Amino acid sequence: MSVDPVTLSVIRTYLEAVAEEMGDITMFTARSNLIKEGGDFSTALYDGQGRLVAHGRDMPAHQGLFPVLVEQAVGKLGPDGARPGDLFLTNAEDVAGSHLNDVKMLRPIFWEDRLVAWAANLAHWPDVGGMVPGSYYGQATEIFQEGVQIPLVRIESAEGVREEVLELILKNVRGSQERRGDVLAQRAAVTFAERRLGELFRKYGVATFEAACEALIAYSERRMRAAIATIPDGRYAFEDHLDDDGVSARPVRIRAVVEVDGDGITVDLRGSDDQTAGPVNSPRTQTCSAVYYAVRGVTDPTIPSNAGLFRPIRVVTRPGSVVDCAPGAPRVFCTHETATRIVDVCLGALARAVPDRVPAAGCGSSFIAIVGGRDPRRGGAHYAWYEPVPGGYGARPTKDGIDGTRVHMGNTANTPVEVFERDYPLRCERYELRPDTGGPGRWRGGLGAVKVVRALDLPGNAPVCTSVSDRNLTEPYGLAGGRPGTRGGFVLDEGTPSARPMPGACPGKTSHVLEPGRTWSIRAAGGGGWGDPFTRPVELVRADVLEEKVSVEAAARDYGVVLDPRTLEVDEAATAARRGRRGGGEAGTGHAPAAHQGSAR
Repeated sequence: MSVDPVTLSVIRTYLEAVAEEMGDITMFTARSNLIKEGGDFSTALYDGQGRLVAHGRDMPAHQGLFPVLVEQAVGKLGPDGARPGDLFLTNAEDVAGSHLNDVKMLRPIFWEDRLVAWAANLAHWPDVGGMVPGSYYGQATEIFQEGVQIPLVRIESAEGVREEVLELILKNVRGSQERRGDVLAQRAAVTFAERRLGELFRKYGVATFEAACEALIAYSERRMRAAIATIPDGRYAFEDHLDDDGVSARPVRIRAVVEVDGDGITVDLRGSDDQTAGPVNSPRTQTCSAVYYAVRGVTDPTIPSNAGLFRPIRVVTRPGSVVDCAPGAPRVFCTHETATRIVDVCLGALARAVPDRVPAAGCGSSFIAIVGGRDPRRGGAHYAWYEPVPGGYGARPTKDGIDGTRVHMGNTANTPVEVFERDYPLRCERYELRPDTGGPGRWRGGLGAVKVVRALDLPGNAPVCTSVSDRNLTEPYGLAGGRPGTRGGFVLDEGTPSARPMPGACPGKTSHVLEPGRTWSIRAAGGGGWGDPFTRPVELVRADVLEEKVSVEAAARDYGVVLDPRTLEVDEAATAARRGRRGGGEAGTGHAPAAHQGSAR
């Protein structure tokens, strides 16, 4: 059966709108700030064959999970394992696994007693149990230390919610009432999708819906193949490193070899290091998310996201490696740190093929801060504050990087300070951009931010703070002669005589008791620069100084622009002399992809 173009366009838009509305429902009804303010969730629709047909306001970190989610779930349930009224929940590693905080909910949708579609919702729970509040245990050596693993379980049937199953899950996580609210939000979203698809079936019929799904999948595949065909054929390599794995202080290599052949692309990550003892291991599904995101970014991000989009992209991994870990391996940092470094190496390789499409490296980390303890304002109830601190986006071939934003794998929004202070026994002392952190270049890298938090818990009730980050030792690379961005870090009691870095051999991936009254500074890295910084227009350098993004000293040192420190006017003679002495090229010593390596030093 064929579908005319007008009907196909209507059905495509309808499905995308339903997926978006699922996201709105999730965000407006969830209890966790990470979901309702930050938007750390994704939604999707599938046809009866389990093929992805529409994505909502999705997180890039989830891109590789959704294409296989229903297929793997059906493999567990069997062909007749789903019934009308069912609702399934899981965070298991063998069902589109990432880390355990990503909890998926699935609703099979029936029409006239036939399974014709699925609705899915993935939400990041701020806590799923485990060794520390927030479940991000940087020294984890097995998945069991990272939280409760929920197998694909039926939490609702036609008879109603199975309270005993839900209670079993909630008894094993912190903030159980907040988690219950998140479950209900996820349930509301997929139930809404069931109702909206029913309206579509009544109007057009299931046969038209199924034909439209077939056509949409083929359409996305055709467009992706056409977009890949615009990349020059060739083999492009790049490598970079994670600072450490949380257990050992040694760097972890991620290497990509990208081969473009006509309308297909292969990303080979087999040269990456072996699986690590600590929790930076990435399951294959999470690795695919990073690769898909990178390829979409340099092709055409407007292509509808469905099963056809991913067919021309082949991901090759080595089982037992850090990018294709074995079952049971610790992996809680995979969705942020490891996946982001995979993006960095894929983009670094593709920069050699299409340099005009690829930005310099972004901050390269989520810089997540987690503080958990007991709230004295709420009778000692457990709380877990979880928030990414924004870093710098890498400079682009035609413009500066974005200041203070989430980069690549996580596109969560900022949580207002007022909401943060209302909901947790913490106070924000300072939240601002870090001057001079963007990598110098013709186009400057985006600035990282710093957030300073003070604990307000009662004495004797000290919370635990956990750092989730990378790029504290390695630097986000620059491109085309641009310099690296400034590294990040975590500091206790910054600006006082007792100031010191986060303790431990791997301070970017560790936990520490934060005594009441003490402060914790989370400093996100800046993005790399693009192009020779001595070719940056003088007026742009001066504007950066006026906006306090670049210091007077850095303007002279990194850009060759000399300003009067009192009036901030340009000293044209001194600037011309300084830039002339450097010849315009000596400053451009940033990491370029031709060296086929990243920014590890």
